[in-house]
Amino acid sequence: MKKLCVIAAAAVIGMCSLYAGGKDVSYKAGTYKGTAKGNNGDITLEVTFSKNAIKSIKVVSHKETPGLSDPAFAKIPDAIVKKQTLAVDAVSGATNTSRAILEAVEKAVKAAGGDATALKK
Repeated sequence: MKKLCVIAAAAVIGMCSLYAGGKDVSYKAGTYKGTAKGNNGDITLEVTFSKNAIKSIKVVSHKETPGLSDPAFAKIPDAIVKKQTLAVDAVSGATNTSRAILEAVEKAVKAAGGDATALKK
């Protein structure tokens, strides 16, 4: 019975590690802004953190070309939140916008006391 409890505990710990991408993360909970240069000017995001997760990413402002940049704004923030990582693929046709979104989130991660380098792995 003791052996079963140890195995169950190890499984739970392993699943928690997978959820966080295997990364030991911590943040100062709150909402932080990050800004990076897109194709047509600055992209500003608000990133909300709990103590150990990226909870949401909101686009505050941008001057990117509507239609071309829309898929990047729809997919990149969602992928970052779902996967809890900055190692997400750029959106084809909106590569520069994708990179700017990732850079802005990285700046917010750093402002929240997180390890952006670890999130890129």
